[in-house]
Amino acid sequence: DTNTIKAIILGLTGNLDMFDLIFENIWRKMFIWTTFFESIDGYNKFHSDGASITADGNNLVLTTGATAGNYAQIYKQPIWQGVSTFYKKNGFRTTFILTSVSNVEALLTVGYPNDTHSHYGFKIVNNVLKGISGNGKSTPTTIDLMTIEANKVYNLEARYYPDEKIIYYVNMTGDTPSIYSKPAGIKTDNLPSSEREVNHTIMYLYLK
Repeated sequence: DTNTIKAIILGLTGNLDMFDLIFENIWRKMFIWTTFFESIDGYNKFHSDGASITADGNNLVLTTGATAGNYAQIYKQPIWQGVSTFYKKNGFRTTFILTSVSNVEALLTVGYPNDTHSHYGFKIVNNVLKGISGNGKSTPTTIDLMTIEANKVYNLEARYYPDEKIIYYVNMTGDTPSIYSKPAGIKTDNLPSSEREVNHTIMYLYLK
């Protein structure tokens, strides 16, 4: 914001302590978390008999087997930190590949995706990639983004603007132009609640 810019200028000209400047105006207002699934220790993990969740050094691998209703679910909940919220702008990026686009349902979200928790992200139903969001007070809603194919890598990004919209970007690895060239969809309804509440679930993945 304007005050932050003014403070940075004062700091660069030697009129403010740079450590305090950064700490007060930037550090306390940002939360960044990245994982390449070096390990899946420290995650909540649940799956059906015959399903599995593993990390192979390149990917997080969720398998279900061919039994209808089998599922694999993994999520991260740093409950005590209170660092993730929906009353500020935020976003996330991830990548996925499916070996089949038949009899498949998947979720990739920030926030726990049910009727009582705010959340947003992506939902897959067979060969259709959707944008999903919920306000924690009603049933989540979706918009269709694109048709997807098996055995292709898709890069995803969702950008959330409180009380305004969620912008969804999608592209297959190697495609040009880049993922940022044009939104795959924009969702303006049933957005996460912008109240000053902590979001405990910073990553949620589910495959059925």
